[in-house]
Amino acid sequence: MWWLAPAWIVSLWVLIAATFDSSLSWMNRKPWLAAAFGAVGSPLSFAAGVRLGAAGFVAPAPVALAALAVLWAAALPLAFVVSRLAGGEA
Repeated sequence: MWWLAPAWIVSLWVLIAATFDSSLSWMNRKPWLAAAFGAVGSPLSFAAGVRLGAAGFVAPAPVALAALAVLWAAALPLAFVVSRLAGGEA
């Protein structure tokens, strides 16, 4: 099934989710900071992966990096909200 994520990437997602209450807790109540880190960190990480040969762009690099920045600027603050709700905080 080509559309399923490989086990190693799923385990990375689980591990990052586990850090929201510990090493990333300093960003927990600062959605603007989480958005900034998502918008900057994700494209930089992906670009490094491309340079190392571990990934590739399916769109022109500037378009792909901008899409990653927008996506992660929204996803990271949302992940903190979900983490708070799952932990019983409001």
